[in-house]
Amino acid sequence: MPKDEGGSFVTYEESVQTFWGEEQKAIGQLYHQASSELRKAFMAGNAELITDVHHFLRGLVQTRKILIEYRQQPGAQINVISRSLGLTRSGLYFRLEKIGLDPSDFRDPRFTVIRDLLPRSKVLAPLQAKIFGVE
Repeated sequence: MPKDEGGSFVTYEESVQTFWGEEQKAIGQLYHQASSELRKAFMAGNAELITDVHHFLRGLVQTRKILIEYRQQPGAQINVISRSLGLTRSGLYFRLEKIGLDPSDFRDPRFTVIRDLLPRSKVLAPLQAKIFGVE
C-alpha cells in the first residue's frame, strides 16, 4: 500500500485521486498559459504562433489520452493500448510520432504525469519553448 509524504498509508483510491489531481492541475496550468498566448497571438495577428499553440494543445490532448491508457493498463502491449484508443497499431505509432514520444516514454515509471513527459517529446518540447519563451 502506498504512503503519503508523512509516511502514513493511503488507499489506492486516495493515491489515484492525488495523482489525477496533480495531473489536472498541471494540464490546467498549461492550458491557461497556452490560452493566454493564443489571445496575444490573435490580437497581434501572428498566424504562425496561433498554429503553434493549436498544435501544442492538440498534442497535449493526445499525450494525455495515451498516458491514461498506459496508466490504466500498465505493462500492456502496444496492440492492447491501440485497441483501447480505437486505433490500429499503425495509427497509435502515427500519433506517437506526431507528439514526438515513444511507447517506452509512457512505460517509464519516472514519467508519471504529463509535465514529466513534455520535455521528452521531440515535438511538444520545442513548441512549448517557442510558445512560452522557455529554454
